[in-house]
Amino acid sequence: MYVHGLGDAQERAAQEYDWKYGWMDSIKIICPKCKSEHCVWEDYDEEHDEYYSEYTFYCYCEECEHEFEHYHTT
Repeated sequence: MYVHGLGDAQERAAQEYDWKYGWMDSIKIICPKCKSEHCVWEDYDEEHDEYYSEYTFYCYCEECEHEFEHYHTT
């Protein structure tokens, strides 16, 4: 949502968010039940230490309506 008057600061914040989290939308998630690639993640948790970050995505399959968790480590 764009708020008038914030201008450059809001644009910079949006770019930083995209830089930090934009890769999440490009993760290929496959349903473990029906093997469909038509899955979306609805929420996530993040754990990290000095060596890695682990993400738990809470996913939903649009084909078979199965809800599941997908783990991703960076």
